Amino acid sequence: MTIDPVCDFCSSPDVRWRYPARDFVISVIEGAGSEGGWAACPACHALIERGLRDKLTERSARRFARRYGVAVKACKPQLRQLHDQFWANREGPPVPQETP
Repeated sequence: MTIDPVCDFCSSPDVRWRYPARDFVISVIEGAGSEGGWAACPACHALIERGLRDKLTERSARRFARRYGVAVKACKPQLRQLHDQFWANREGPPVPQETP
């Protein structure tokens, strides 16, 4: 079974970039971890490249809230913590994602 990649920031299926990153334990989800690079759609990639962390978190929170029926305010702090871990563990420039 093949699983189509989604953006690790907003869950968009339009993945075009991969950000190399060290593996790490996800502090906001007990028992979870992040392994390898992070996938990014064009919109999230643009925000990352500009260093617009607040806008990236806002975009992710709005899409997460809409998808799961929760309040943006409720999920935004956890997403920001997760993104902070991404930034701390990112290794090098983004790589174009190969499409099948």
